[in-house]
Amino acid sequence: LGFDVGSTNVPTPATGVPLTFGPTFTYGATGRGVVSLTAFTFDKYGLMTAANVAHRYKGRTWEIDSGLNVSKSRSWYRDTGNGHFFDVQASLPSVSRVLYDGIKESFGYKIAALNAAGNAIDYGKLSSYTLTGATTGPRDGADTFKAGRINVKRRLDILPFEASFKVGGMVQQQDRDTNRQDSRLTFVGPDGIPNTADDNAGLYLDPKSVNEPTKFNFGIPSLEYPDLYRLWQVFQSHPEYFQRTTAQAVSAETSRINNSFSLTEKITAAYIQAEARLWRNRLRILTGVRYEKTEDNGVGPLFDPNGVFQRGANGKLLTTSSGAPIRKPEAGAVGSLAELALIRKGRAATTDRSYDGYYPSLHLTFNVTENFLLRAAYAETFGRPNLGNILPNTTINENANPTAGAPPGTITVVNGGLLPYTAKNYDLSLEYYFPKGGLISVGGFRKDLVNFFGALNTLATPALLAELGLDPTYVDWTLRSTINVSDPARVTGVEFNYNQPLTFLSNWGKYFNFTANVTQLHLQGPRATDFNGFIPKTGNLGLTFSKKPVVLMLKWNYRGRQRQSSSGAAPNAFQYLDSWAKVDINAEYQITK
Repeated sequence: LGFDVGSTNVPTPATGVPLTFGPTFTYGATGRGVVSLTAFTFDKYGLMTAANVAHRYKGRTWEIDSGLNVSKSRSWYRDTGNGHFFDVQASLPSVSRVLYDGIKESFGYKIAALNAAGNAIDYGKLSSYTLTGATTGPRDGADTFKAGRINVKRRLDILPFEASFKVGGMVQQQDRDTNRQDSRLTFVGPDGIPNTADDNAGLYLDPKSVNEPTKFNFGIPSLEYPDLYRLWQVFQSHPEYFQRTTAQAVSAETSRINNSFSLTEKITAAYIQAEARLWRNRLRILTGVRYEKTEDNGVGPLFDPNGVFQRGANGKLLTTSSGAPIRKPEAGAVGSLAELALIRKGRAATTDRSYDGYYPSLHLTFNVTENFLLRAAYAETFGRPNLGNILPNTTINENANPTAGAPPGTITVVNGGLLPYTAKNYDLSLEYYFPKGGLISVGGFRKDLVNFFGALNTLATPALLAELGLDPTYVDWTLRSTINVSDPARVTGVEFNYNQPLTFLSNWGKYFNFTANVTQLHLQGPRATDFNGFIPKTGNLGLTFSKKPVVLMLKWNYRGRQRQSSSGAAPNAFQYLDSWAKVDINAEYQITK
């Protein structure tokens, strides 16, 4: 449909339903309407056991802090074992158009479903729907964490000023294992044929959903749902009412393979640290260096759609005279379980990487006067990739008949060898403490980042394939992954903080406290660098009244525009969360002492 936005004379579609502009408008293409309903319920269980042993000693010269801890956690979701399906699906037959009226930013709109004749269908009644399928979806996850630490500090009384020396170390290991599966059945009812009269969803209505008020302000009426417990009982007594097609069996096995992961991460660290106070305690110096080593070992799914084709001694696909690849005899039919066993392999992709480094730091605090402090610091730090970004997963899509000059196929691989990014941090701040309480401070900082994470989308080279642990036969394929961007990036920023009791106003002023802080950041870096989630501006204001037994707080918070993932609309184009501000009001009353 074509129309001019803002026009008051909008043409009427062939269905006879007018499109109007102004406070409300209506749209929806004839014959394209779809309404589906899914009801789901699952039982989530969790179990965690933990033990911790700690030792502390504090003497005049020596201080010792050590400990051991271990925790084991497990979570699992169950459905059929507890007498119900994970979810049940239903569809609304005879829908031709879906209309939305009164759309506005506050979600105040109405939804209507029409048949081909333009008559409304009551999509709130379950009897209007046809039951189409049911799903089971067990999930299992386990995590074990073990750690040990020791820290030893000694005062250096032999020096003419206050000083101490400290050493310590830590070893920790985390083991994570996860499995999940979604297996769907088609509902065919007593006649064994799907989408017929005996498949009416209203026959399996959950009475608790009748006249249940909606909890969403989306213009949706009260909805009725099928009973997942009753349908499981039907399945137990009449399994022939449910069928599993070959495609559904393949989908269930694919789900199981794609959602099976295991990862072990071990971290070993040690440090030395020295602290001293000079110039009659006006200058405090804290410096040291930390060594840390990380070892990751994991397994995950491997997808190779060309596993069904025969290869020659050179590793190339064998083809017919017409150029079509030749299938293996054991591959079975296209879309079969036999084919799936060759193209998808559970926990066949592996990662085995380690990295380490030294991270020094220096912190200086100087009391210019009793109330005026100058702070300066330098530190080298690092940030690990999330565990989800290094769990092995490889997908290979080969073009059996590529055009001249085009890549033979595409490889998408999770980079298990992704290294942490490192940063050199420079901080400088001034702080003034008011004689009657409160402070004002201003600071600036710079962070020079190296090896930050970025997206890779390029032709594969032997060096890249070796780095990602892939076969060299994939040279010149399109390679997609996450890598460490070699070009440096930089974040600079300033911070302002103010905290002031309002004692200067009057006797009542002593019950009030005002706070304010602002942070402004600036980002510089290559386009490939992934800085999703970056927020350049934040600010807060607060006023607190505290006079026992009453505490009242008024807080204003501002959050600047936040960059999200790439929009795909153009190079260097991104989606953003818009800036927003909110106000919080809190009240507290203390009933007794």
